[in-house]
Amino acid sequence: MMELSALPRVNEHFGSRLKTIVLASQPKEQMIDFNSKGNGIMARIRRQFKIDSITDPILAGCDKEKKKKKFHLGAECRKWEKVFKSISYPTTLLVDKNAVVKYMPSGFMVRFTADNKTIRPDTVSADHFLKELEKKMEN
Repeated sequence: MMELSALPRVNEHFGSRLKTIVLASQPKEQMIDFNSKGNGIMARIRRQFKIDSITDPILAGCDKEKKKKKFHLGAECRKWEKVFKSISYPTTLLVDKNAVVKYMPSGFMVRFTADNKTIRPDTVSADHFLKELEKKMEN
C-alpha cells in the first residue's frame, strides 16, 4: 500500500512515459469508500496511512463485497492473483507507452504494533521507489 503515497511523484517524474494502474483485491464499493472523504472503514484506513485518494485508474477485483459478520482487512477478490500471480494488495502496474509492464510493486507493507492491535505502515521513501523504477525503465 505504501507505494500509493509515492505515485504522485512517479506520475510527475515520468509524465507521459508511464501510466499507472492500480489493481485492487477489494470490491468496487470498498475502493469507492477508500477514495472518499467519508467515515467508512476503508477511508479511515487510507487516512491512517496518510495516503491521498488514488487519482490513477483503479481496477477492482469484483463488484460486490462478501457478506460477513465483521470486517476483515484482506483480499476479497482473487481475480488479479490469478491473472498476475500476485497475492498482495494493492498491486500497482506501471506501464510504458508501448503497454509493457515496467514495474509491478506489490504488497501491503504494514506491521502490527507491540500491542498487536494497531497497524502502522512500513516506511518506503518515494526517492527509493523512484530509483527502483528508473532501473526498470532502463531495461
